[in-house]
Amino acid sequence: MTVDIIVPVYNAFEYLRACVESIRRNAGEQPFRLVLVDDCSTDARIAPFLRALADAGAVVLRNEANCGFVHSVNRGMQASENDVVLLNSDTEVTPHWLERLTACACRDPRTATATPFTNAGTICSVPQFLRDNALPEGFAADRYAALIERVSLREYPQIPTAVGFCMYIRRAVIKQVGLFDEEAFGKGYGEENDFCYRALKAGYHHVLCDDVFVYHKGSASFGDAQKQAQVQKNLEILAERHPHEKHQTDLFCRVHPLRRLWENIDVFRAFDNGRRNILYILHMPVPYRQGDSQMGGTQKHVLELCRALDRRYNVFVLWPEKEDGICFIGSNGTEWKELFFPLKAVTSLSYEDKIRQVLSEILKAFSIDLVHVHHILHLTPAVFEVARRAGVPCVFTAHDYYMLCPQVNLLKNGVYCGADASQCANCPACAGIDIAAWRAKMGQALAQAQAVVAPDDSVAALFGQVFPDLSVEVHEHGMAVQEQAETVSAGASGKFPVAFVGNIARHKGSARIADVIERGGADIDWHVFGNIEDKTFRPRNSSLHLHGPYQGAEIVGLLRRHGIRLACFLPTWPETYSYVLTECWLAGVPVLGYDLGAVGGRIRKTGCGWLLPPDAGTEEIVRRIRAIRDDAAGYAKRMEALAAFRPVTTEQMAAGYVGLYERLFGAPHVGQGYDRALIVAAVEAAAKGTETMGMAYGAQLDGLRQKLRRVLPRPLADALLRGQYPFKKQIKRAAVWAGGLYRRLRG
Repeated sequence: MTVDIIVPVYNAFEYLRACVESIRRNAGEQPFRLVLVDDCSTDARIAPFLRALADAGAVVLRNEANCGFVHSVNRGMQASENDVVLLNSDTEVTPHWLERLTACACRDPRTATATPFTNAGTICSVPQFLRDNALPEGFAADRYAALIERVSLREYPQIPTAVGFCMYIRRAVIKQVGLFDEEAFGKGYGEENDFCYRALKAGYHHVLCDDVFVYHKGSASFGDAQKQAQVQKNLEILAERHPHEKHQTDLFCRVHPLRRLWENIDVFRAFDNGRRNILYILHMPVPYRQGDSQMGGTQKHVLELCRALDRRYNVFVLWPEKEDGICFIGSNGTEWKELFFPLKAVTSLSYEDKIRQVLSEILKAFSIDLVHVHHILHLTPAVFEVARRAGVPCVFTAHDYYMLCPQVNLLKNGVYCGADASQCANCPACAGIDIAAWRAKMGQALAQAQAVVAPDDSVAALFGQVFPDLSVEVHEHGMAVQEQAETVSAGASGKFPVAFVGNIARHKGSARIADVIERGGADIDWHVFGNIEDKTFRPRNSSLHLHGPYQGAEIVGLLRRHGIRLACFLPTWPETYSYVLTECWLAGVPVLGYDLGAVGGRIRKTGCGWLLPPDAGTEEIVRRIRAIRDDAAGYAKRMEALAAFRPVTTEQMAAGYVGLYERLFGAPHVGQGYDRALIVAAVEAAAKGTETMGMAYGAQLDGLRQKLRRVLPRPLADALLRGQYPFKKQIKRAAVWAGGLYRRLRG
C-alpha cells in the first residue's frame, strides 16, 4: 500500500528544504509518493527546487493564486487515491516514522486519523503539553524520536482530534466524510478539527501514535497577527457546528488524561545523556529535597554520594516504603525524578519475589551499570543475585552489622556481644533465628558482590571475623566542610560545658548519659543536642540544657555558640563511623568516648580526645570528665591535635568511589525488553502524590519552621521547634494559631 505525503508549500524555503531532506533521509520500507502543492510562493528559490523534485518523481502542483492552506491540502487529497499524510513544510520527520505511523493508523478500521508526538503541536506536544517547546537540551530531533520510540507503551490512545502538522488520514474516511471545508475555514486554522469532528459523528476515532516523534518548527506559513484573527473566527465556527465535540476537546486539554505518557517520556529524557547509571539501595528514605534532622548515617552517606557524583553519573536511589511499595528516585545533577512501585500491582506472589521483579525491571529500564547496596533491611538478600543475573556489578557498604546478626548493633540485653555466635542462643533479639543459617545466607549474598566496603578498620575486622574468606576494603565517609561564622563562646555560666550530641537512644547510651548528668553535679554545664528518642530520658540536674533537634551541620555552629569544651560519646555498640564525631571536631571540641568500634579507633588515630574502657561505669566517666577539665596541659594537647585535624571531604570520598566504580564497570548496559507498563504505572503513582518520609518529611519540617517564624519572633520559633517538652506538638500548633490570630487582629 502506497501512502501519499502531501506537503503544502508557501515560501519558507529553508524549512521546506529541510523537510524534504528529512523525508528522503528517512525513507524506510513503507512505499510513499511525495505530493507538493505550491500556493503561489513568492520566494524565487521555490520554483526551481520543486522542478528538481518533480524530475526526481515527486508530484508537484501549483495554485494559480494564493488560495491558502486549506485549498492546497484539498487539492493534494483530490490528486490522490491513497491514504495520505498531511505534513507541514516546517516539519522534519525522523527514522521509521512512516512505517510506524501507517501501522498505527491501520490497526483498527474505525481509526480515521493518527497524529505523532511533536514538540509544537498542542495536545501532541512534548515535553510540555499544549505548548510550543524547544527540543530538550542536548537533544536533536532524531535522538529525541529514538528515545520516545524506545520507551513508548505503544498504546495508540484515542484523542479528540488530530493535529494538522502531521496528520495521517485514511482514504475510506475522506470518501465518507469529505474534504476540508475551505469555504468555512478560509486559508486555515480549525479545518482539521472540523474534519475530525465530522469523522467522530460518522463513528470513527482519532489516535495518538505514541511511538513516533516529528519535529515541528512552528507556524511558518502565516504571520502571527493574521493567524490570531483567523483563529478567533474559526473557533467560533467550531463551537457553533460541534459544541459537544469541542467541549470534549476542551475537557481533554484541561484534564490531560494521557499525562502518564508525557511523564514517562520525561523521566527517561532526564537520564538519556550518555552517562553511566549508578543505583544505590538502602532501607530508609533519602530526604533529597530538604534537609532532615532525623536523617541517619546511612541516609546521609547515600545523599552525600548522590550530591558528589550526580554531575558525573546518573544516580538512582531505591528503598522500601514499609511493605506497600518501592520508592525509586534519580538525579542527573540538575533535576530529580520520582517513581513509586505499588507492590500490590506486581504480579509475583511473595514479597521477596515482588522485590526481585521490580529490581530486575529497574535494572533493565534504566540501563543500570552498577548497584551499590547500603542496606537490605525490609528488602531481601536476593538483591545481590538479581544484580548478578543481570550482569551488573555490585558493591556493598556496611553501615551496621545486619549482615552478621538481625540485631544490627550486636547488643545482647544492651551489652555488646562481640559478634560471638555462642551468645545468640538466649539472646532476645535472635529468638527463633538460626544464626548459623542467617550468616550462611548473608555470606552467600556478599560473595556475589564484586566489592565489600567498610567505613572503618574496626568494621572490616568484625566482618572478617565472621566471614574469613571475605575481602573488605576501607573507604572512610566524607563530609561537606563549610566555613563557620560562629565564634567560640566562653560560656555564660563560667562552668565547664560538656555536651552529648546526636540521637539520644538506648543503643546510643541514653541510660548512661542520664546517669552521668544526674550524678555529675551542678558545677558542670550539661548540654544535650539532638532528638531524644528514649522517652525515659529525664535526667534531673539544675545545670542541664536540652536544646532539641538540629538541622544537619548546624550542630557545628551550635557547639561553638554555646562554648562547648568537651563532647562525650557513650554508645554501647561498636559504631561503624559517626558523623557527629566529625562534626564535634570541626567545631573544635575534643571528645571523650568508649574505646569501641569506629569511635574508639578514630579517637586513637587522630589524638583528638580521650578513651574510656568499654565497661567504664558512671563514676569513672564523671571522674574522667572532671580530670579533663582540670588538666590544662592534656586539654591543650588535644586542641593541638584538633588544629591539625582534616576530615575526609565529600570530594575525596567521591574520588575513591569513582576509582572503585570505574574498576568494576563492564560494557554499558542498554535498557531494553523491560516491562513498560510497570514503569509507567510507577511514574503515574509518584505523580499522583505518593508521599514517603523521604519525599515529604523535609519539606514538612521546613514548612513548619517557616510558619512559626512568620507568626512568632525568630528565637521563640526556633526554641519551640528544637526544644524538648511535654505536649510539644500541641503547643506548636497552638503557637501558630495564636500568632496568626494576633497578627490578623493587629492588621
